[in-house]
Amino acid sequence: MISIVESLLEARILMLAKAVIRQPRLKQARALPTPPATIEV
Repeated sequence: MISIVESLLEARILMLAKAVIRQPRLKQARALPTPPATIEV
């Protein structure tokens, strides 16, 4: 069961990483010190 949780967490991290790579300007404009709350859910 732990492997499933880890895989889901990794998937969300990869999605965030892709979003940051695709839209670096948006991240800089917002200047958010932490990732979106949707990832914490």
